[in-house]
Amino acid sequence: MKLIKMEENKNSSSKNITHLTRRVGLFLFRGIIFLSGVVVLISVAAVFFQKYQMYERLTYMTSDECLKHDYETQICETDGGSLYLKKVDMKDNRMSVSTIIDSSDWDSYKYFYKAFWFVDCDSGLQIETEKDYFDGSSMTLECVLEPSIYLDKSNSSRLEYSFMTSSKSNLEMNYGGFKISHGYSSEDYSPLLRHYMLNNQDIKAKRKSRMEKEAKEIQARLEREAKEKQARLEREATEREATEREARLERAASCSEKNVINRDLFEERLEHARKVMLNVSNIWHHCGSQDAVSKVCVRYQLNVFNATDFPIKKVKIGYEPFNACSKSPITHEVIQTLIPQNTIHTALVMKHAGEDFCTKLLDVEFDAEYVPFDC
Repeated sequence: MKLIKMEENKNSSSKNITHLTRRVGLFLFRGIIFLSGVVVLISVAAVFFQKYQMYERLTYMTSDECLKHDYETQICETDGGSLYLKKVDMKDNRMSVSTIIDSSDWDSYKYFYKAFWFVDCDSGLQIETEKDYFDGSSMTLECVLEPSIYLDKSNSSRLEYSFMTSSKSNLEMNYGGFKISHGYSSEDYSPLLRHYMLNNQDIKAKRKSRMEKEAKEIQARLEREAKEKQARLEREATEREATEREARLERAASCSEKNVINRDLFEERLEHARKVMLNVSNIWHHCGSQDAVSKVCVRYQLNVFNATDFPIKKVKIGYEPFNACSKSPITHEVIQTLIPQNTIHTALVMKHAGEDFCTKLLDVEFDAEYVPFDC
């Protein structure tokens, strides 16, 4: 009997331990499930909190659609379709934007930067800082109440300052408690540049037209200045020759010596006048009459301008069926006629039907000779 009772007690103790073990395991399992649920809830709450923080940053002071561009920068699109980069400091009620702008008056696009401090201020308030822009003008904070394309309509007063550069830059300010330090120099502007390249064709066309017009104006100015310089040099040379002639005459010891000097000077003037006349601009031609049916020019009128101070009595003219004449044109003729100084002679008529051709002065003979002093 004792053995039976001992066996029964042993079995009863074993059952009690098994039951207790099961209860402890169930409690631990429920604890693990509870802790796992708490961890999951905390994780979900953290994710939602992060998303809410991101949503707050993306919608801060704007109704534009914004996306995360990198760690601190957003890329946004205005209602008009323009793209810009944005950085926000919500704790300090400030933000900045940067975009690419262009004008046909510029030679290339520029980077635009603007900073905002959201404070109560009076319209017209301007705070001139001790800092200068790149062009040397003073950097000024200005109170603005009007709407901005970068802000939603609920924003009222704020302080702003902005600037433009030809290359990427940083936005820095620290004056009178208004501080901002937003780095844009290393930002990726690729999306903005692609949008700019696809949407600025009108500006590019206007810029090209402007630059071509400016190039023509510069060329015309350079040609005008060259002509003015040449005229000035010729005038100075003439004045210098006159001065030298007077000096030589004063030094002349006799009438015959004066005649020799004056004859040499006269020949020098004739040679200079001849060189002036052989300039291509002193001869030109144009159509004098056209065939009524074919509209082909059947007669050309030749014009010779005497640009010297001597009358001309004979000219030798060459012409060829080319746009520009060679040094020795194929055809030439001598025409004897009196052409007074500084006049245009238009009485010469040439028939050269329907062909383009060139004309060239080959030689001139002046109606002038030196008259010596009667010694």
